[in-house]
Amino acid sequence: MNEIVGSVILTILIFAILYFIVASKLKLGFETTIVFLFPTIVILSLAIGGFSIVYAFATITVAILIGFAFQRLIGNR
Repeated sequence: MNEIVGSVILTILIFAILYFIVASKLKLGFETTIVFLFPTIVILSLAIGGFSIVYAFATITVAILIGFAFQRLIGNR
């Protein structure tokens, strides 16, 4: 299990670094870079790291992001 987690994290980190290098060369704005980051990282990681494993991690990440968005939008007022 540790090898699987390490492989997925390494794949995501490598593509995140490559993505930011390409985004800096294209001179995209910060918000545009962040908006395109997550779909790009997920697609590229799925291609390299294995579909089922990265899909599970992507599902957890998306669930956390949706929870964060609802907390920011609705929140405890």
